[in-house]
Amino acid sequence: MTELEQILLIRHGQTDHNRQRRFCGVTDVPLNEHGRREAMAVAGRLAGKGFAALVASPLQRARQTADAIAAAVGLEVREDLRLMELDHGEIEGLLFNEVKQARPEVVEEFISGKGEVPLPGGESLVDVQARAYGVLQDLLAEPPGPKVLVVTHQMVLASLLCRVLRLELKQWWRLRFDRASITVLERAHDDWAVRRINDGAHLEELGED
Repeated sequence: MTELEQILLIRHGQTDHNRQRRFCGVTDVPLNEHGRREAMAVAGRLAGKGFAALVASPLQRARQTADAIAAAVGLEVREDLRLMELDHGEIEGLLFNEVKQARPEVVEEFISGKGEVPLPGGESLVDVQARAYGVLQDLLAEPPGPKVLVVTHQMVLASLLCRVLRLELKQWWRLRFDRASITVLERAHDDWAVRRINDGAHLEELGED
Protein backbone atom coordinates (compact mmCIF):
# COMPACT_ATOMS: atom_id res chain seq x y z
CA MET A 1 0.00 0.00 0.00
CA THR A 2 1.27 3.48 -0.90
CA GLU A 3 1.99 5.54 2.18
CA LEU A 4 0.62 9.03 2.65
CA GLU A 5 3.51 11.52 2.69
CA GLN A 6 1.90 14.96 2.43
CA ILE A 7 -1.44 16.66 2.84
CA LEU A 8 -1.82 20.11 1.32
CA LEU A 9 -4.48 22.15 3.10
CA ILE A 10 -6.00 24.97 1.05
CA ARG A 11 -8.36 27.69 2.18
CA HIS A 12 -11.09 28.73 -0.25
CA GLY A 13 -11.03 32.00 -2.20
CA GLN A 14 -12.74 35.27 -1.27
CA THR A 15 -16.48 35.74 -0.87
CA ASP A 16 -18.46 38.94 -0.32
CA HIS A 17 -18.97 37.82 3.30
CA ASN A 18 -15.19 37.69 3.79
CA ARG A 19 -14.79 41.13 2.31
CA GLN A 20 -17.52 42.58 4.53
CA ARG A 21 -16.22 40.78 7.66
CA ARG A 22 -19.43 38.81 8.17
CA PHE A 23 -19.62 35.59 10.12
CA CYS A 24 -20.16 33.08 7.35
CA GLY A 25 -19.81 29.59 8.77
CA VAL A 26 -22.24 27.21 7.08
CA THR A 27 -23.97 30.00 5.13
CA ASP A 28 -23.49 28.78 1.58
CA VAL A 29 -22.15 31.81 -0.26
CA PRO A 30 -20.21 31.55 -3.55
CA LEU A 31 -16.84 33.01 -4.45
CA ASN A 32 -16.89 36.58 -5.71
CA GLU A 33 -14.90 37.67 -8.77
CA HIS A 34 -11.70 38.21 -6.80
CA GLY A 35 -12.20 34.84 -5.13
CA ARG A 36 -12.48 33.14 -8.50
CA ARG A 37 -9.17 34.72 -9.51
CA GLU A 38 -7.63 33.47 -6.27
CA ALA A 39 -8.93 29.98 -7.00
CA MET A 40 -7.39 30.03 -10.47
CA ALA A 41 -4.09 31.27 -9.03
CA VAL A 42 -3.79 28.46 -6.49
CA ALA A 43 -4.88 25.97 -9.16
CA GLY A 44 -2.07 27.15 -11.42
CA ARG A 45 0.40 26.79 -8.57
CA LEU A 46 -0.61 23.17 -8.00
CA ALA A 47 -0.84 22.04 -11.64
CA GLY A 48 1.39 19.12 -12.61
CA LYS A 49 2.41 18.22 -9.05
CA GLY A 50 1.14 14.64 -9.09
CA PHE A 51 -1.58 14.56 -6.44
CA ALA A 52 -3.52 11.39 -5.75
CA ALA A 53 -6.81 12.78 -4.43
CA LEU A 54 -8.74 16.00 -3.82
CA VAL A 55 -11.15 16.26 -0.89
CA ALA A 56 -13.23 19.36 -0.16
CA SER A 57 -15.94 20.88 1.97
CA PRO A 58 -19.23 20.85 0.05
CA LEU A 59 -19.91 24.54 0.74
CA GLN A 60 -19.89 26.54 -2.52
CA ARG A 61 -16.84 28.67 -1.75
CA ALA A 62 -14.73 25.61 -1.03
CA ARG A 63 -16.22 23.50 -3.80
CA GLN A 64 -15.68 26.22 -6.43
CA THR A 65 -12.07 26.57 -5.30
CA ALA A 66 -11.68 22.80 -5.44
CA ASP A 67 -13.24 22.63 -8.92
CA ALA A 68 -10.65 25.08 -10.25
CA ILE A 69 -7.89 22.98 -8.71
CA ALA A 70 -9.43 19.75 -10.00
CA ALA A 71 -9.33 21.02 -13.57
CA ALA A 72 -5.65 21.92 -13.18
CA VAL A 73 -4.51 18.67 -11.56
CA GLY A 74 -6.79 16.23 -13.37
CA LEU A 75 -8.74 14.89 -10.39
CA GLU A 76 -12.37 14.51 -9.35
CA VAL A 77 -13.49 16.34 -6.21
CA ARG A 78 -14.61 14.19 -3.30
CA GLU A 79 -16.84 16.11 -0.89
CA ASP A 80 -16.66 15.50 2.86
CA LEU A 81 -19.14 17.12 5.24
CA ARG A 82 -16.58 16.98 8.04
CA LEU A 83 -14.59 19.72 6.30
CA MET A 84 -17.41 22.26 6.53
CA GLU A 85 -16.81 25.50 8.40
CA LEU A 86 -17.76 26.06 12.04
CA ASP A 87 -21.53 26.54 12.35
CA HIS A 88 -21.85 30.06 13.80
CA GLY A 89 -25.50 29.57 14.71
CA GLU A 90 -27.34 32.77 15.66
CA ILE A 91 -24.55 35.07 14.48
CA GLU A 92 -24.37 33.66 10.94
CA GLY A 93 -24.39 36.48 8.41
CA LEU A 94 -23.83 39.25 10.97
CA LEU A 95 -20.96 41.71 10.78
CA PHE A 96 -18.18 41.20 13.31
CA ASN A 97 -18.71 44.70 14.73
CA GLU A 98 -22.45 44.11 15.05
CA VAL A 99 -21.87 41.04 17.17
CA LYS A 100 -19.12 42.75 19.16
CA GLN A 101 -21.51 45.54 20.12
CA ALA A 102 -24.69 43.51 20.63
CA ARG A 103 -23.24 40.26 22.00
CA PRO A 104 -19.79 41.07 23.46
CA GLU A 105 -19.87 37.96 25.64
CA VAL A 106 -20.17 35.79 22.53
CA VAL A 107 -17.15 37.44 20.90
CA GLU A 108 -15.15 37.17 24.14
CA GLU A 109 -15.88 33.46 24.49
CA PHE A 110 -15.20 32.88 20.80
CA ILE A 111 -11.79 34.54 20.89
CA SER A 112 -10.62 33.84 24.44
CA GLY A 113 -12.45 30.67 25.41
CA LYS A 114 -11.17 27.12 25.20
CA GLY A 115 -13.35 26.27 22.21
CA GLU A 116 -15.56 23.98 24.28
CA VAL A 117 -18.65 26.21 24.45
CA PRO A 118 -20.82 26.10 21.32
CA LEU A 119 -21.74 29.39 19.70
CA PRO A 120 -25.42 30.19 20.39
CA GLY A 121 -27.39 27.88 18.13
CA GLY A 122 -24.16 26.64 16.53
CA GLU A 123 -21.30 24.32 17.36
CA SER A 124 -18.05 24.35 19.32
CA LEU A 125 -14.55 24.50 17.92
CA VAL A 126 -13.78 21.27 19.77
CA ASP A 127 -16.38 19.56 17.60
CA VAL A 128 -14.95 21.11 14.43
CA GLN A 129 -11.46 19.94 15.34
CA ALA A 130 -12.64 16.39 16.04
CA ARG A 131 -14.52 15.96 12.78
CA ALA A 132 -11.82 17.58 10.65
CA TYR A 133 -9.01 15.58 12.24
CA GLY A 134 -11.04 12.48 11.47
CA VAL A 135 -10.62 13.25 7.77
CA LEU A 136 -6.83 13.28 8.17
CA GLN A 137 -6.92 10.01 10.08
CA ASP A 138 -9.07 8.35 7.42
CA LEU A 139 -6.65 9.46 4.70
CA LEU A 140 -3.82 8.02 6.73
CA ALA A 141 -5.61 4.71 7.30
CA GLU A 142 -6.50 4.26 3.61
CA PRO A 143 -4.13 6.49 1.67
CA PRO A 144 -5.08 7.08 -1.96
CA GLY A 145 -1.47 8.00 -2.73
CA PRO A 146 1.52 9.93 -1.40
CA LYS A 147 0.12 13.47 -1.81
CA VAL A 148 -3.45 14.60 -1.13
CA LEU A 149 -5.21 17.97 -1.46
CA VAL A 150 -7.81 19.18 1.05
CA VAL A 151 -9.86 22.36 0.46
CA THR A 152 -11.57 23.80 3.51
CA HIS A 153 -12.10 26.86 5.76
CA GLN A 154 -10.35 29.18 8.24
CA MET A 155 -11.65 27.68 11.50
CA VAL A 156 -11.14 24.14 10.26
CA LEU A 157 -7.54 24.95 9.37
CA ALA A 158 -6.88 26.74 12.67
CA SER A 159 -8.28 23.88 14.74
CA LEU A 160 -6.33 21.28 12.76
CA LEU A 161 -3.05 23.16 13.15
CA CYS A 162 -3.65 23.46 16.90
CA ARG A 163 -4.00 19.68 17.00
CA VAL A 164 -0.90 19.05 14.88
CA LEU A 165 1.24 21.58 16.77
CA ARG A 166 -0.17 20.47 20.13
CA LEU A 167 -1.40 23.95 20.94
CA GLU A 168 -4.32 24.53 23.26
CA LEU A 169 -7.38 25.15 21.14
CA LYS A 170 -7.80 28.60 22.68
CA GLN A 171 -4.70 29.60 20.69
CA TRP A 172 -6.56 29.20 17.37
CA TRP A 173 -6.73 32.98 16.80
CA ARG A 174 -2.91 33.09 16.51
CA LEU A 175 -3.16 31.03 13.32
CA ARG A 176 -4.31 33.02 10.29
CA PHE A 177 -4.83 31.53 6.86
CA ASP A 178 -5.13 33.82 3.88
CA ARG A 179 -7.69 33.01 1.22
CA ALA A 180 -6.43 30.45 -1.32
CA SER A 181 -3.28 29.87 0.75
CA ILE A 182 -1.45 26.54 0.99
CA THR A 183 -0.41 24.82 4.21
CA VAL A 184 1.61 21.61 3.96
CA LEU A 185 1.55 18.78 6.49
CA GLU A 186 4.20 16.09 6.18
CA ARG A 187 4.45 12.67 7.80
CA ALA A 188 7.25 12.47 10.37
CA HIS A 189 7.89 9.64 12.84
CA ASP A 190 4.29 8.39 12.74
CA ASP A 191 2.99 11.89 13.34
CA TRP A 192 2.43 15.14 11.43
CA ALA A 193 4.93 17.94 10.98
CA VAL A 194 4.19 21.34 9.46
CA ARG A 195 6.36 21.81 6.38
CA ARG A 196 4.81 25.09 5.23
CA ILE A 197 2.05 27.37 6.53
CA ASN A 198 -0.12 30.01 4.84
CA ASP A 199 1.90 30.09 1.61
CA GLY A 200 0.34 32.65 -0.72
CA ALA A 201 3.20 33.40 -3.10
CA HIS A 202 0.90 32.58 -6.05
CA LEU A 203 -1.43 35.43 -5.02
CA GLU A 204 1.08 38.27 -5.15
CA GLU A 205 0.20 39.32 -8.69
CA LEU A 206 -3.48 39.63 -7.78
CA GLY A 207 -2.88 42.36 -5.22
CA GLU A 208 -5.17 43.17 -2.31
CA ASP A 209 -8.93 43.46 -2.71
